[in-house]
Amino acid sequence: MNNLDSIMADLDSGKVDAIAAVTCTPERLKKLNCTQPYSEEKWVMLSAVTQEKNYVDNHSHIGAVSGRFGEVLLKQLYPNNPITLYNSNAALLRATLNHQVEMAVISLSSASQLLQGEYLGKLRVQISKLDSEGRPVGIAVSRNNTILHDILNKTMAATEPSKLADIKNAWHTVTLNSGVSISKLVFWGFAGFGLIALLTLTFLYWTQKLNNEIAQRKNAEQKLTYLTNNFDGILLQHRQRSLDPTDIELLFVSEKIIDLIGISADELRARPQRIIELLQQRNDNVWLFGEINHALKQGHWQTELQLQSVNDHDRWIEIRSQVIPVEQGWQWTSILIDISNMKKQQFELEHAREEAESATEAKSRFLAMMSHEIRTPISGILSLLELMAPHTRDHAEMSGIHKHLDQSAQNLLNIVNDVLDFSKIEAGKLTLSPAPCVMADMLHSLMQPHVIHAKQKGLCFKFWQDPQLAQQLWLDELRLKQVLNNLLNNATKLLSTALLACWWMSSPRRIITSSCALLSAIPA
Repeated sequence: MNNLDSIMADLDSGKVDAIAAVTCTPERLKKLNCTQPYSEEKWVMLSAVTQEKNYVDNHSHIGAVSGRFGEVLLKQLYPNNPITLYNSNAALLRATLNHQVEMAVISLSSASQLLQGEYLGKLRVQISKLDSEGRPVGIAVSRNNTILHDILNKTMAATEPSKLADIKNAWHTVTLNSGVSISKLVFWGFAGFGLIALLTLTFLYWTQKLNNEIAQRKNAEQKLTYLTNNFDGILLQHRQRSLDPTDIELLFVSEKIIDLIGISADELRARPQRIIELLQQRNDNVWLFGEINHALKQGHWQTELQLQSVNDHDRWIEIRSQVIPVEQGWQWTSILIDISNMKKQQFELEHAREEAESATEAKSRFLAMMSHEIRTPISGILSLLELMAPHTRDHAEMSGIHKHLDQSAQNLLNIVNDVLDFSKIEAGKLTLSPAPCVMADMLHSLMQPHVIHAKQKGLCFKFWQDPQLAQQLWLDELRLKQVLNNLLNNATKLLSTALLACWWMSSPRRIITSSCALLSAIPA
């Protein structure tokens, strides 16, 4: 870099992030940002070692570099002296060695760099009014890089004051003595620059570290945003600042919110109250806000809401929220899931269930009606058989036929009653009607039709009754006959052997009936 202008150009273009040491004058502050000063830039008066004059008076011919702060100091402190301006420090020092000027005004930091080369042992420092003058030195960054400017200021504020004091003392020690040797000047110059370099490297290290952390956080935030935007649902995070559920601050919302309510995430961030306005338009808003306040105590909330989508189709959403108390309110983290398809299936299943129940009820009504209709002619047959009973007593054969006809009619009536009982079972209205029952008579009348049925199938029917069985029991004769008829009918249908046996026996608490391989235990 040849001069400050080229360095500032590189700073603006981004080739360099910061300038380690800059005298921050008001003119320079118009073009760049300076941190808080960490030292002062001292200016010294140099003369050639061969120069006999070792003091500065009003007639001394003094040189300076054009456009530098040394020119300003020189014109302020020595306004009447003859002054010659040069383009660079090297040109100024060559003119001093060639006695074109008696004295040269130069910054101590610049002098320490130039005096270690060809000017080593050829120049010395003179006592002058410059010794009491200094200018704050800070780190310069581009005016657009405010983040780095703030980071450097915070880092400098955290730096121990003793380190900054060491830098300042090192600069002052060099300029307070007259006739300082060049070797000592170089030593202190290197010491000062070493401290500055160490401080600068520390600043740059922490700056780079903070930049890396910022980049990592931005990368993590981008990944999280991508995941939330592609999640099968919507993530919504807001802070409720008071007990008023409308007093909210939106913290985060997924971009897919526009698909659900027709409002983009940017619009909601700019005006979070639009969410409250949508809730207030609902007919159940009083209940809804009450549930929100109740969730503050529970710490969680889950509900299903129906809303209107942008396409004017009914939509359902499920809301699951976790509520955490924070400073100045509560933080809500909510997931909104579109459950429209699930609700549609649920409504379809409910409709199908209602239709099935309606069909079952219609079937039951039909069976009941038909059963009642069929019972009418059966009752007529039974009445006629009852009227014929006295006329068959004197004829044994006619009496037997009459008895079988009466039994068959009773069985047919029982079948119709079974259909009615089925309807009662479906309606949950079936009851038992226990009454005294003579077991021998009941079993005899029960077995007669099954004996005939077995003979027709070529089976030999045998029946045995335990003598210890009680003569009379308290039971529902109709229901018992239904059960036994089913057992015997199944045995007759399923058995292919030549023998069908049925026996009754008693136990301490049960009466056991068995038809071949078909067993049934009846509570006593």
